[in-house]
Amino acid sequence: MVEEVLRAHLAGQPSVGLRLGHAVTGLTEHDDGVTVAVRDDAGRPYEVHAEYVVGCDGYGGVTRDQIGARYAGNSDPRPNFNVVFRAPGLDTPLGPEFHNLGLVLGYSYAGSPVVQPGGGAAVADVRRYTPSAEPGTRLPHCWLPDGSSLYDKLGDGFTLVTPAGAPAASLSPLPERARALRIPLTMTAAPDGYPWQGYFLVRPDQHIAWRADDPAGIDLAAAAGHPRG
Repeated sequence: MVEEVLRAHLAGQPSVGLRLGHAVTGLTEHDDGVTVAVRDDAGRPYEVHAEYVVGCDGYGGVTRDQIGARYAGNSDPRPNFNVVFRAPGLDTPLGPEFHNLGLVLGYSYAGSPVVQPGGGAAVADVRRYTPSAEPGTRLPHCWLPDGSSLYDKLGDGFTLVTPAGAPAASLSPLPERARALRIPLTMTAAPDGYPWQGYFLVRPDQHIAWRADDPAGIDLAAAAGHPRG
């Protein structure tokens, strides 16, 4: 959807040409500009001359190498961070098309073969995010009493989020199944007053794979994509 909005906006800009399937293969800098070597979608080379080149081709592109840029320091072991903030002063000419918090945070994987059947419906309003604890949706966030995030308690693999004060005896079968299936499983409890009740099997991407009133009802093998025997 974001790509569709971008393409529609670019189509109305007389100074912009969208060339899908074309790839930059090299840059040559001159005193009065830059020559860009390009390969089209049929493999034919051609050149573009410009006063400036903006490098938005990422780590795997050619711009970084051409200007001699190098990464310094260490990378974070976690795959990525999402930062959501409100800045009315940074509004764009695109207006409400990019007010899509509902799409960013409210996306649901309901219907996936590795998500409990009967999960949440598709996002109804892409502009507004309404937390939901239905299978396929993102686990609703909350802050914990010590100031940390519930997400900070999630493990690198699957995590079972339990109700506050859940008896330990009721949890033992699931870790045993996880060990038998060689599936990493972290256990953590939701805080007192967490509005969503039940046991939630949460994936590494923070989305709920399974929800049950009893952990015995969670199909760990299905959530991990193991074939049914």
